[in-house]
Amino acid sequence: MASGVGLQQSAMRLRFLWKLGWFLWIVFHCLDLPAQETALPDSDETPLFSPEQLELGGHLKTRLAVNDPASGSIYHAMESGAAWDNQNELRLKGRYTFKDIAELEVHNESFLVWSETQGVLSELEEGPGGGSGDVLTPQLLVNDRRRLMNLTWTWEEGKKLYAVNRFDRLSLTLFPSWGVVKAGRQAISWGNGMLFNPFDIFAPFAPTTLDRDYKQGEDALSVQVNLGDPHGDLQLIYIPRRNVVTRDLSWAESSVAANYHLPIPETEWELYLMGACHYEDFPVGAGVVGYMGGSALRLNTTWTHLKKEDSGFLSLVANMDYGWVWWGLNFYGWVEYYYNGLGEPRDRYAEALKNQALRERLLRGELYVRGRHYVDAQVRVELHPLVNFQLVAITNIVDPSGVIQPYLIWDLHDNLRLNVSASLYWGGHGTEYGGVDIGRTGLTDRPSNNVVMWLAFYF
Repeated sequence: MASGVGLQQSAMRLRFLWKLGWFLWIVFHCLDLPAQETALPDSDETPLFSPEQLELGGHLKTRLAVNDPASGSIYHAMESGAAWDNQNELRLKGRYTFKDIAELEVHNESFLVWSETQGVLSELEEGPGGGSGDVLTPQLLVNDRRRLMNLTWTWEEGKKLYAVNRFDRLSLTLFPSWGVVKAGRQAISWGNGMLFNPFDIFAPFAPTTLDRDYKQGEDALSVQVNLGDPHGDLQLIYIPRRNVVTRDLSWAESSVAANYHLPIPETEWELYLMGACHYEDFPVGAGVVGYMGGSALRLNTTWTHLKKEDSGFLSLVANMDYGWVWWGLNFYGWVEYYYNGLGEPRDRYAEALKNQALRERLLRGELYVRGRHYVDAQVRVELHPLVNFQLVAITNIVDPSGVIQPYLIWDLHDNLRLNVSASLYWGGHGTEYGGVDIGRTGLTDRPSNNVVMWLAFYF
């Protein structure tokens, strides 16, 4: 029965790709007709289909990580020694530009992962606390359960071994005279936060993520309208999603959003306004970006009305960055404050996951913290034209507790880069990063310190 279902799913995916190919051929063929009929002798004779318009590239990354579970944590109870992870990632990229009419972008990625950490999390979901809501087990494996298109082919998915091939970008972009229209799997990034970003409600990076080469793509229709000077531009987005249980398209799971950008005339400031219907909740926001005294200043704030609770919460991020020279070395740094109005006070951390609105956002990967007030900062120094070192710190200023991340980037060659980083968590018992008690187990959920090394080859 399982093999029959798998064959049926494969056949459906092949039919989808076949229909997509025919659709793209028809679109591009039709786009080519006006150009052939109306071409003038002095017009651009660049053909619509030309090998010179094709861009190919990609990267190969291999990561090795060691995680050291803290004594007294549930991770230490499940895995008393160090947990080792290895991830190998191949991304193949292609972009074809049809003159100034359209652009097709495709990214295919393959993962081969051996993860003792994932094995621990799998056992944790089945073990103490996993089904009671006392502990939240993060989803480490990529899937398309909510997305419109299921473009993920899983070869192997065990407790520790994971092998998958998927499309992370598959989009067609049209360039009408008034703006840009993009349909398909694409990256969507809104807002001006450094590590925390209230405007980015779709698929934000976790604040502790250091490798930010590519953001996960979402299946969406995006329309950007250029209103012309001095009126700015407007971006509209529709993201249809499926119910993770029934796999049916669901308005309750989908998002419709708008983002208006207005440069303020005769100043170095810009205004941003956003509004959305997101999982049936209604976030609205405003932000400004500008320059003062050689520093860039940013402020984004949102208010979200929760339909189920008939209440709302405020989120805010403010940051500034600056570059300078010390001892003949180039430095760059920033500092940021983040307020999470959905968070809980310190004495309620153990009950935070019973806050349904907070829990849903943690599970969806929209939020990554359960407190309220945070300060984060980064300092980066160019030790050599080929070697950069940075230090990132995130602090819950109410506990206090936090994480410190030293990060070294070494360009070994034009297309070869070595990265070494660590995540070191600190804080007392009962703090967010120091570990909160899990029910009556006598254990905490303190994150594991880790060291990660990865080698990236770009082509």
